[in-house]
Amino acid sequence: MKSQSKKGSILVVALLLVALMFGFVPAAQPVGVAAAGCDYALFVADVTVPDGTNFTAGSSFNKTWRLKNIGSCTWTTSYSLVFVDGIQMGSTTSVNLPTSVAPGATVDLTVPMVAPSTIGLLRGNWQLKNASGTRFGIGYYGNMSFWVEIRVTGGTGGGGTNTPTPYNAVTNTPPPASGCDRATFIDDVNVPDGTIFPPNTPFTKTWRIKNTGSCTWTSNYTLIYVIGDKMGGPDSIQLSSTVGPNTSIDISFDLVSPATPGSYRGYWQLKNAAGQVLGIGATGTKPWWVDIVVSGSATIPTNTPVGGATATKTPTGTQPTPTKTLVATSTPTATPGIVYNFDFDSNLNMSTWYNSAYDPIYSRQPGDDTWTDKGFVVQMTGTSYFPDGFTITAPLMTVPQSYGTITGVYSPIRMQTKQYFWSTIGCDPNAPSCDAYWEVSYQYYNSSGVLQGPTLMRSGYISTASNPHAEISNVDLSALAGKDVQFIFRVASNGSSAGDRVLWGNPRLVQAPIVSTAIPVYTSTPVSTPDTRTVRYDFYDQAASATWSNDGVTAIDFGGSDGDVRGFARGLPTVQMENGSTYSSGLLIVPQSITNGYFQGKFPAYAVVAGDHFLAKVGCMYTHNACNVIFRMYYQIGAADPVFMRYYAEAAEGLLKTVDISLDDFSALAGNNVKFILKVESYGSPLDDYGVWVDPRIVR
Repeated sequence: MKSQSKKGSILVVALLLVALMFGFVPAAQPVGVAAAGCDYALFVADVTVPDGTNFTAGSSFNKTWRLKNIGSCTWTTSYSLVFVDGIQMGSTTSVNLPTSVAPGATVDLTVPMVAPSTIGLLRGNWQLKNASGTRFGIGYYGNMSFWVEIRVTGGTGGGGTNTPTPYNAVTNTPPPASGCDRATFIDDVNVPDGTIFPPNTPFTKTWRIKNTGSCTWTSNYTLIYVIGDKMGGPDSIQLSSTVGPNTSIDISFDLVSPATPGSYRGYWQLKNAAGQVLGIGATGTKPWWVDIVVSGSATIPTNTPVGGATATKTPTGTQPTPTKTLVATSTPTATPGIVYNFDFDSNLNMSTWYNSAYDPIYSRQPGDDTWTDKGFVVQMTGTSYFPDGFTITAPLMTVPQSYGTITGVYSPIRMQTKQYFWSTIGCDPNAPSCDAYWEVSYQYYNSSGVLQGPTLMRSGYISTASNPHAEISNVDLSALAGKDVQFIFRVASNGSSAGDRVLWGNPRLVQAPIVSTAIPVYTSTPVSTPDTRTVRYDFYDQAASATWSNDGVTAIDFGGSDGDVRGFARGLPTVQMENGSTYSSGLLIVPQSITNGYFQGKFPAYAVVAGDHFLAKVGCMYTHNACNVIFRMYYQIGAADPVFMRYYAEAAEGLLKTVDISLDDFSALAGNNVKFILKVESYGSPLDDYGVWVDPRIVR
């Protein structure tokens, strides 16, 4: 269903990570994707287990998707459904198609699964694989995954499929009574996701929505704008006729494509006569959307957010008016003499936020930091400070979904000739268990309307206990001059988000570098004191014995060579890294040559002992200047599902990250024989992604 689209364009002001982390609007057709027009799929419906279904740990269930062949090639029984990444639920990773599927035909594909032991909202991503072994999927370019998403609530299941339990989305009014007002998305009658329009082009959008509740929708029911890009649409539209239970209605209204090239999405729902908002999905609370791509050019004043900029809603349901022309010079009292081009905190209404379930997150009234496990964003008032005493004024507080993320995407900003990005980031002092990852990236569309990025600017890890704050210092964005750029903020919880109150201190674009001596610059420079602990397990030495793959199933020999589109890994006795320094024992891993592709190795088991630490450095290989990757580490005990441990986002920025993980932080490890998985994943385009684990080892 369209509640989580599974159609591939994943909120850019309209995007869509990743399992724990990362995935955005599809970029240009990558190497290794099935030929355009031949193998293309369309997600039709979740036949079973809609997104957000609750299961107890260990429960068995069957997941069934309905897919349509919208390509020109017949899917034969040599085609298969394959697990790609995320959480593998059970042992099945590949299922052959039960029958041939001709162009235009649909098929129901079923996979037996088991709810993992990990508590929280979990997602596994799947695609199709043709007879030649090339993966393909859904979305505008046919390269995006569809998924199974469940919420594990704990306990031990007794087998069988659980009854879905509602998990309420964030809404400005209570949802209607269960069973009365429910809707199901049937079809995009016109303007399917990814339709391309020239700038400023009027068009009519029509959805077909079915009343699957027990109450009749009268003409007092309305279609309402929720969040995202409004595209000149109305605030609300009354239904043109009554809609009885089990009856469908086509809802049409007029829109205008924004003036600037890019990807745009606006979210809509229904409201009943009592003012309660209803939607689609397993909980009846999720919105559906219109999603377009604008290709062309427009003239936009410098320093003005561009495109279909629309304010996020406040909890009262009122919609602030977005500021169309920003003050180009603003001098906060906290830092006299700094010339600001754009303040991200004071322009929160120019952003769209969502969590890892892709539920829209509405900005709150300033200062309202009431916790919820759905995640939230709010601009705080007055002076705040980090646990080490550094003060900040009116920061943004971002709290991720529990065991998940929160992501904010700003409307496009026309960049000037010389600009720098600057921000502090850290834990709220009233959150002693704060423990989270953060990152800032950007993306833009070129003159041909092709997405460039997302490109990681900076990322890191903060915790109240060990690293309470960091500074993103003077990132030079001169190369973006004249481009209409969207900035993306993301925070990911490292487990439960109950204490993950992360503050962004005055993130902004400035005309000249800020000189700061009050706070250390965030870096990952090598520790100067040699480590004298004994090496207990050397991943470099064990690499040839590891099982390597790009899909978690098909083994690929270690020691591959450049140009292998499947991805490869090989050992480098010495390796020069992005900072210019040379290191010993580099484990080079190059992901599969598809958007968001990966390559990983599962290493022979090691008997973990209390006090063990995993050590390494991670970064990009020297001269690979377009490298933009994510390093991930997992562990696996016996036949259980792999469990995520840590991730590190890296771009070719001249810095390495030092990794030091106490294995005591994972209580299940000590005393067990554990297989560790080292993975490198492309962050978007696979171009030039040469990631290196430098001297990975376990010491004690």
